[in-house]
Amino acid sequence: MPLSDAIRTSKNGIVLSLKVTPNAKKPIFPAGYDEWRKAVEIRVKALPEKGEANAEVVELVAQFFGVPESAVSIIGGAKSREKSVEIIGIEKEKALQLLAPKL
Repeated sequence: MPLSDAIRTSKNGIVLSLKVTPNAKKPIFPAGYDEWRKAVEIRVKALPEKGEANAEVVELVAQFFGVPESAVSIIGGAKSREKSVEIIGIEKEKALQLLAPKL
């Protein structure tokens, strides 16, 4: 399954590859899968200014996986549309189980 290419295990959970679209009409996660970039798509309402879009990414991902925002951190691509987000306390199989029906 190509979706599994967007998720890798980390020491404390998983790292999820995201493709972010800022300034969207409404926030959506997951918003699709980019096979070329091997990333789950996310749309945020915030503009990519002063970390607002990043904060919304963290909030949406935490809500989707049912973890506190403190368990989600952007570990790569903070100033890019392509981000790596670590989610503590989630296993790869559980993440696939939650994401697959939505994509």
